[in-house]
Amino acid sequence: MRYGVFDSGLGGMTVLGQLIKMMPYNDYIYFGDVARVPYGTRSDKTIIKYASEDAAFLYKKNVDAIIIACGTVSSVAHEHLKSIYDIPVYSVIDFAVQSAAKNTKNGKIGVIGTQATVNSRMFEKKLTGMKSDLEVYSVACPLFVPLIESGISPDDEISRSVAARYLAPLIEKKVDTIIMGCTHYPIYAETLKSVYPDADYINVGRETAIQLSRDTHRTEKGNVEIYVSEISQAFYEIAEIMGFSVSEGTIKTVELG
Repeated sequence: MRYGVFDSGLGGMTVLGQLIKMMPYNDYIYFGDVARVPYGTRSDKTIIKYASEDAAFLYKKNVDAIIIACGTVSSVAHEHLKSIYDIPVYSVIDFAVQSAAKNTKNGKIGVIGTQATVNSRMFEKKLTGMKSDLEVYSVACPLFVPLIESGISPDDEISRSVAARYLAPLIEKKVDTIIMGCTHYPIYAETLKSVYPDADYINVGRETAIQLSRDTHRTEKGNVEIYVSEISQAFYEIAEIMGFSVSEGTIKTVELG
């Protein structure tokens, strides 16, 4: 299989890392729209426009399937993208809600995501559609993406302070499962756990990789290509935190739009 993976920035590389770990024999083409990050504060119309351009870039690379490695785009533009392509277009939401619904013990699930994701109520709709008695509490976390894209370490006091503020209402509700509804957030997973260790955290990228890993048939290791719309100052530091060893010249930049 040849998968195209895209995100509004570098957070989708957490999904790419999980895919490579569980399915090393596939080929991957990743696109991170670093020049236009974040998507989570944009209008639905703009998110759909940007997502359509991202997906079109990958489709032209002759991929067999497209993975939306972005909670915001999955919430707002998934149905649109599915309607215009003749290949599978996967959303990170669907696999995550299945795991969360199965995992929760007290029926109280928290969702943290961008403002656009929270506004869409897509996680709530899918979760309560599966089990009507679930209590779902969503919190917008608009500072996480810019902090991560700026290279602020998960160990920094700023990161912990912001995490504590965002998790406070979920702690009050005593949720036992929290979906990290943005693919940037697993970078801060340990920070979140240190603030609220009593919850299980759902990594949407990991859940996506688990479900798709059943479709591996090759025996030789696949190729990985990484494209971005801009290489930010913190790019290499962020990539290293995510476990990618990249050097200057190995990442290609492209302009969209």
